[in-house]
Amino acid sequence: MKYMQREVMHCRRGKAPEIVEDLKAINQVFVDMGNTTGKIYVDITGRYDTVIWEVEVDSLDQFYTFERGFYVEPDAQATQLINHLNDNTVKGSRELFEVIL
Repeated sequence: MKYMQREVMHCRRGKAPEIVEDLKAINQVFVDMGNTTGKIYVDITGRYDTVIWEVEVDSLDQFYTFERGFYVEPDAQATQLINHLNDNTVKGSRELFEVIL
């Protein structure tokens, strides 16, 4: 069974391009681990300054193992990235889907 995890971020006005760069860095970690399913989207209609990152994983454990490893005792580079995301995001949400096809 596969799952698709989507992070929806509503950024501070004008900060979406910076958040895209942050998400590219996070996605590269997944690529380095062999997962090339990550995609980044930006708004065309709807709420301004919305950025979405989604990635497919083989199990929810796989995703949460990565997340815990990233956020628990992060190194200086990860801390800087986390702080930048937090400072430039107004709100966000996570969506999880089972991949059918």
